[in-house]
Amino acid sequence: GLCEEDTYACELQPCQNGGVCDSQHGGYRCICSQQNQDGRLYGGENCTVALLGCNGNRCKNGGICSPLFLNYRHTYTCTCRAGFTGSKCQTSTIFSFETSGYMYVETQQSDPEVPLNVTLSFKTDRPVGTLLQRRVDDLLLTIELVDSRLRLSMLRAQGTRNPVVLELPPSVADSQWHTVEAWLGGEEGGSGIRLLHSPCAEVGCTREFPATETPLLEQGSGLREPSSVRHSLFLGGVGLGWGSGGVAGEREAEAADPPDAPAPPSPAAYFLGCFRDVFVESRLVVPAAANSPAQVNVTAGCSDRDKCDDSPCQNRGHCVNQGWRSYVCECYRPYEGTTDCAEEYNTARFGNEDAASYAVFSLDDPLGSGTIAISMFVRTRRSSGLLLVLANSTSQYLRLWLDDGRVKFQVNNLKSLSGRVVVSDGHFHLVTVRLEGDSVTLFQSAHSQGTIPVLPVVAQPGDLVYVGGLADQRASASFGGYLKGCVQDLRINSKRLQFFPIATPVASYGLVELVNVTQGCTSDNACSVSSWIYSILYTY
Repeated sequence: GLCEEDTYACELQPCQNGGVCDSQHGGYRCICSQQNQDGRLYGGENCTVALLGCNGNRCKNGGICSPLFLNYRHTYTCTCRAGFTGSKCQTSTIFSFETSGYMYVETQQSDPEVPLNVTLSFKTDRPVGTLLQRRVDDLLLTIELVDSRLRLSMLRAQGTRNPVVLELPPSVADSQWHTVEAWLGGEEGGSGIRLLHSPCAEVGCTREFPATETPLLEQGSGLREPSSVRHSLFLGGVGLGWGSGGVAGEREAEAADPPDAPAPPSPAAYFLGCFRDVFVESRLVVPAAANSPAQVNVTAGCSDRDKCDDSPCQNRGHCVNQGWRSYVCECYRPYEGTTDCAEEYNTARFGNEDAASYAVFSLDDPLGSGTIAISMFVRTRRSSGLLLVLANSTSQYLRLWLDDGRVKFQVNNLKSLSGRVVVSDGHFHLVTVRLEGDSVTLFQSAHSQGTIPVLPVVAQPGDLVYVGGLADQRASASFGGYLKGCVQDLRINSKRLQFFPIATPVASYGLVELVNVTQGCTSDNACSVSSWIYSILYTY
């Protein structure tokens, strides 16, 4: 019968090169071997056609090429490695946040109450960071890293309760790729999170909010039609606030928010790290054009290069790796700039053409009786001159001046101390006075000039700092007269006192008055500042 004929067809062993014969009604079908036969794969009806589609391997980025023979044509298909897509694996799905940023993702959902499915892979070495935020009306769902663990939280804008939180146990801030799947429901849908391919797979790495959990967050103003419900999805930490708006497509809806609607707590930190293979409802998400308003600080690819290898810190600044491709520059004085140390504090010239000049600053915070460190670069050829005075409404409680070419200071009108090194040599010198409790120490170019006991100094908001002289000429004359020279990078503790502010934002005390002080450090005979030398660049 027919069965015998079908079996007989395979008994003739028509399938060659390792192919397996499968009896079919009225004939047979060859299932060709996927193992190389003499270095080749074969296809065709009887597995006799050497497949040529992968000659030259057209798959890019490590994709695996599989040759095919379809309709008597040689062709191929590519199986892409993680992080790539496209017919030839030519498109990268990898992008990163090397600084704070976010990406707005459009969704195709018509009903925002239906749980939204998201699958993504990420890697970072940062223990905190916001990976994803979904807003459905006044409900905010956030996937974030807290203490190196994944957490899914739900928070209602108008509610008074704390967010409801799910947390997965394993630590994932290890610079390895991890894949997470989440379903993020609205008012009626449940939400959950699952970590795939994880060491915790045996004990179960899934946590879920049942649909009944959402009312525990307190109800808002009642359910509305899907078309009237606002919803959005962001990768990265955008700090979604109700009423904040700011992204195309949401501005009109956001404007309807009540003015007193509270914003949720700020994310613990922006996510710094890499994403790849992000799918929202099975749709691949990749960065838009570089100038798209829907994304901020998104970088294509995922660089393993340490930014400090590029030596970004100028002027001998020290580059410190901050984790995940970020860094900060520790600058030698008088340079500033957390990313390059490229900006130099503007120098103030006192006594130009022998004019009486001075500057006044006001303290705006209580320094108290703890450590007070006053430091500045000074350049002069005059052996005398008033450098700095700290004063309150009743007394001048700290004075710093030049006497016979040496720095001298006095605290509370009592005992004074002079430096051992002459500084009136036309070079820049770093001068520091450090008050610690009941003692004060003078440093010149990082070398101690001596310590004396003093009564504790208490500096309060509203106290004034005079630089270069006092308003009263006779009072200035008692301590060397008005300064003729230059001052640069003046600081009290970590705050700057800027005569002419630089562009880099730094914490500074307010300038009250500037009298006959000019910017730069050209001398009366217009010599170039480049001919002067800093004796030392040292940070306190």
